[in-house]
Amino acid sequence: MECRSREGGQSDLKLVAHPRAKSKVWRYFGFDTNAEGCILQWKKIYCRICMAQIAYSGNTSNLSYHLEKNHPDEFCEFVKSNTEQEPLAAKAGAHGHESRKQQELTAAVMGLICEGLYPASIVDEPTFRALLKAAEPRYELPGRKFFSGKAIPERYGAVREAVLKELADAAWCGVSTDLWRSQTQNRTYVTLSAHFLGRAAPRGLAVGSRCLKTFKVPEENAAETITRVLYEAFIEWGVHAKVFGATTDRGKDLAQACSLLDIPVHMPCLGHTFDAAIRQAFRLPKLGALLGRCAKLGAYFQQSSVAMAMLHEKQRQQNAAPCTLVSNRVAWWGSTLAMLQRLKEQQFAIAGVLLEDTNNHHLMLEAAEWATIEGLVELLQPFRQVAEMLSASKHPTISMVKPLLHMLLNTTLNPKETDPKEISMAKEVIAKELAKTYQDSPEIDLFLNVATFLDPRYK
Repeated sequence: MECRSREGGQSDLKLVAHPRAKSKVWRYFGFDTNAEGCILQWKKIYCRICMAQIAYSGNTSNLSYHLEKNHPDEFCEFVKSNTEQEPLAAKAGAHGHESRKQQELTAAVMGLICEGLYPASIVDEPTFRALLKAAEPRYELPGRKFFSGKAIPERYGAVREAVLKELADAAWCGVSTDLWRSQTQNRTYVTLSAHFLGRAAPRGLAVGSRCLKTFKVPEENAAETITRVLYEAFIEWGVHAKVFGATTDRGKDLAQACSLLDIPVHMPCLGHTFDAAIRQAFRLPKLGALLGRCAKLGAYFQQSSVAMAMLHEKQRQQNAAPCTLVSNRVAWWGSTLAMLQRLKEQQFAIAGVLLEDTNNHHLMLEAAEWATIEGLVELLQPFRQVAEMLSASKHPTISMVKPLLHMLLNTTLNPKETDPKEISMAKEVIAKELAKTYQDSPEIDLFLNVATFLDPRYK
């Protein structure tokens, strides 16, 4: 966000404040001047403390943000000098706004609201105010009007300026779009994020990611709306000429938007592709019926306290740790895998309970069904390991896609003679879907090959 280089004699700069400066923040910043005292550049200012160069666009939000982030003692002095200008009545109280502790606590509340994603109205909640009063009786919590009308807009402006600076310094970027649905509001949204290489000390590069926008998608003309809003966001953040690739889910509306925006590379998300392929396998008639029986079995134990007590007793008799069965309520293949794993682990305890419960013998699974469950667990575990590895990585993962697909297609999804028929069919469905998504498109296949070739880990 700012250049901290001290080369070229920056420590000898002759800095002057803005000629029409009103804010006391200019005590810590200034413009560079020539020998005659004329300002050389109006868009660049320097911090008098660390000599960092900061972009200036006409307001002092990013200056205050720089002080708060890098020079907390000076920031407290600045805040104190501002509060001293307020009327005496505004400073009344046992622990006034000018104190450092007051500012620290207010900053902590700001962090709770902004980073914890709480509404500003939380400061009006009696229980929240009571909590702060118990923790620090002298602290005077500002009202919602202060946070929503002043503090939050100022923080937003400072962060926005910083992100704009990061994107301006990036030569190019990629974007990702996440299509999701709010269960409480029953609405569909798209979240847009930018990914780029930014500066890192000393004189290095670091991967940066910033969430730029979340917007609602209407049921009708979804592709047109997504295209328009994405274009407007690219213009707003100054990246319209820098976007060279997009990663999206498998939705046709997002794919159409990327095509209309002429984004050179459109990469399907590997996680969404896994989900679509595995879901398609789950829709095979016999597998779908088996998963339905497994869900009913889990629901029976969760809804019956007697059955649960019997299950715990069987676990104790078998010297196993007491645990409950896992429900499959989340529409994600990972939750289905968790359900199947727990059933497999507790197979004998479950069978023992159902043998004694004559009213629910119909829930008993047959030997062939248990074999299919074991095959499904063995099939899906590598997919979960890949998903966890990719989500935990702090570095770009595009170069890993090709080797991982090769491993899955040639090892995990390779049919075995001992596989039950349903497992063989599931492997075929998943393999076909993965190959169709990544190998049948020459552009995507070439891009993945180049990405892997350039990664020294795969030399």
